[in-house]
Amino acid sequence: MSSDLDKARELLKRFERLEGDSSGLACLSQAIGLLGGIISRNETEGLEVARNVLCSYRTKVHKKASGLLDEAQTFKPELLEFWVNVMKVFSGAGLEVDESFNAAKISLIRAWLVQSLSSGELELLKRELVKGNNRGLACSFPIAF
Repeated sequence: MSSDLDKARELLKRFERLEGDSSGLACLSQAIGLLGGIISRNETEGLEVARNVLCSYRTKVHKKASGLLDEAQTFKPELLEFWVNVMKVFSGAGLEVDESFNAAKISLIRAWLVQSLSSGELELLKRELVKGNNRGLACSFPIAF
């Protein structure tokens, strides 16, 4: 068990060194899987440590994503997509995430989608949203331009 915990910690360090790289994302996914395994097996040795590492890392990711949202227009779509995928690792692992984490993930997805649009596509989207508003249609996908 402690080897799983040590391995998870090493993978998290590797993830941080490889930030923005898909191989770093694989390290994060493996680490979260190892920590989740320790927790789901309810092992007495290392259980509390695994929970704490997982919780603190989830908080760290949440803070990073929230910070990106503050200046999302200045980042390349690839970086935003990377952090969307990082957040999906936590959601997809069946681990408990709070409403705030999910809201940040959704906002990051929106920012990434907008950043991924070309200027022509963005103008077309704006025109279509204005047309819909003029016809009394509500937009259920609020986007900040």
